[in-house]
This record gives sequence, structure tokens and C-alpha cells, in this order.
Amino acid sequence: MTYYELIVTARLTQDMPYFTSQSIIANNINRTMLLNPKLKELHGRQGYKNYVFCNFYPMEKEKVYRKDHVYLFNLRSPNRNFLLQMKSLLPKASRDFHVLATELRTYSNLFISEISNITPAICTIDDRYWVKEDGIDLLMERIHTNVVKKTKDYNPSFEEPKENFIQYIEQINRKPIQVKYKSTTLIGNRFKIGVKTDEVSQYLANMILATGLLEKNTIGSGYCFFQK
Repeated sequence: MTYYELIVTARLTQDMPYFTSQSIIANNINRTMLLNPKLKELHGRQGYKNYVFCNFYPMEKEKVYRKDHVYLFNLRSPNRNFLLQMKSLLPKASRDFHVLATELRTYSNLFISEISNITPAICTIDDRYWVKEDGIDLLMERIHTNVVKKTKDYNPSFEEPKENFIQYIEQINRKPIQVKYKSTTLIGNRFKIGVKTDEVSQYLANMILATGLLEKNTIGSGYCFFQK
């Protein structure tokens, strides 16, 4: 499959602690989507919106992004038109940072041996968050089901595979990671996920890169890197 990545260079208009900056980026993306009728419709729809973004980088040692300093963040989606609209409108809508430059990149049919999420991935089970005691098997099933649903939403002709695309999975963090969003604290984790080599498994892995791992991707959760 093909997906796209918008690299945004921004100068901050205020100091931002690391634990709030992801929420601030999400708010600016949401504000931008209200400027375009189709993006506004996407913003308000129920279901999958099929985009994900990362936090600002490079990270500051003090874990506070500084006013007037320049950082980057990446916004990904399988929907090229969505990112083209964001490329045009984000500089007009952003309030917490000034957009200095944008670059749109294209990735097609990447071979992926392993995925690692750099922003916490969030998995809910019966109105609570997954914890290690719930078991890796349940987590693997949730990850597989989640990406299959996203793929069917994006590509209705996609046929669900009989087997899970995951070869192995490892939890990286020792303690659950808190994610601040508005007045809520979400709980996430970081994982390394080995991907099977067959065509369908590789397609699903590319979809995770494009849309994020598990839930709450529109607030930046589950943004991933990969190993070839």
C-alpha cells in the first residue's frame, strides 16, 4: 500500500511541557480541519479518521519545548488529499506555533520486519486500559482486530486474513505511560512488534505506520517507526 507523511517545521509561540504538547498539536490539527468543508465532515464523523502524528522533535533534555525554538512533527495518512489540504491550511489555523515549512513524502509497499511505537499506544478493555496482567494474547488480538477494521474502513474490498499478522510482541516500558488530553489522563504503553513476511501481514503493518497503532490516533497515540 501507499501512504503519505507531512513533515511540519514550526516555531513555538509559548513554552510547552512534553506531557501537554501532543494535546496542543491535536488541537491545532482539529482547528485546521474546521476551515475546509470536507475536513470538517471528517473531523465530526464517527469511526476511524485514519491519520496519526508524532510529538515535536528533537526532544529537549528538560522535557519542555521552548518558546521561539524550532521543532518538527510528522502527520501521516493513507489519504493524500487530506494531507494536501492540511499542508495548505495548517499555517493559517495554528495558534500555538508558526508553521515555517512543510514537506509531503510518499511511501509505497515498505517491507517491515518490526514496528515500534514512539508515542504511547492505548488499548481499552471494558472501559479500562490494558495492563500486562491481561495477557499478551489478548493484546495481539486487539491490535490485529483494530488494524483490520481501519483497513476495511479505508479499503472496503480488503479481506480479513485468517491468522494474526504479528510474529511476536514485546512490551518496552516497565510502567504504564500517562498521556494528558484535555482534562483526562489516558494510559498507554510502548511495544516492539514483529511482522510476518506474507503480503497481507505487510499490508497491515504499512497501515499501522499510516494510521497509528491501536486507539486514539487523532491525539497522536500509537505513532510508529519500523525496521526493515
